[in-house]
Amino acid sequence: MFKSVPSQASNRYPRVCLIWCKGLAETIIRVHLIPGLGDTVLSKIQPQAIRKFYDQKKKEGGYSDRYVNYMHTILNAALSQAVEDDIIIKNPCSISKKKTKRVKKKKEIHVFTQEQINALLKYPTESWLHLLIFIAWGTGFKA
Repeated sequence: MFKSVPSQASNRYPRVCLIWCKGLAETIIRVHLIPGLGDTVLSKIQPQAIRKFYDQKKKEGGYSDRYVNYMHTILNAALSQAVEDDIIIKNPCSISKKKTKRVKKKKEIHVFTQEQINALLKYPTESWLHLLIFIAWGTGFKA
């Protein structure tokens, strides 16, 4: 199914990003997509098989939702290109798109106690660190 990574990237992205993205795409294709779906004929790929592939990668492979979404993006792009080239009629990835909820983790805020601030301010007043700590304290810095 995958012979090479098509370079469909335009001038929208910086060169470093394109190199990194191309490398990631090639790795995903070589390590995950070819072994997982490469033996299946394009016209025989079903959305259920794609969902099963994603679930296997998450559960057995221990890959994060974000990495599986990268896999989905690359597979979707390849199958979309196959639809445009009239190799297949419909993209099975568009049917099997799994939306993963992003859970925002609340960062715990650590505020310095008065004792901790007093200990920090005991630095010699000639030190530039004293000035930096004093400004940070006066503006409400957090750890």
